[in-house]
Amino acid sequence: MMKKKAQGLSLNMVVVGAISIVVVVVIIIFVLANMQTQEQLRDDAKGGSTCGANGGTIRTSATECYAVENGRVMTGTFSDVKGSEVCCTE
Repeated sequence: MMKKKAQGLSLNMVVVGAISIVVVVVIIIFVLANMQTQEQLRDDAKGGSTCGANGGTIRTSATECYAVENGRVMTGTFSDVKGSEVCCTE
């Protein structure tokens, strides 16, 4: 009578698979949260026609906006933002 070797997944493969699933879930959560933040900023921009009315400050560039802690560029059209300036929220 022949002895058969066990067929199946090794414990290492199960652990790697579980870690991979956790990483994918974390990435999805991060992307969805960022999308919601951008949507909220876009909706906030619809509340007034000026950057200041929406709680923002005018900066000369997006780089200057991102240099501020928690700085984000608000999307929208603002009457007080000219040329290459951006409306930034902190």
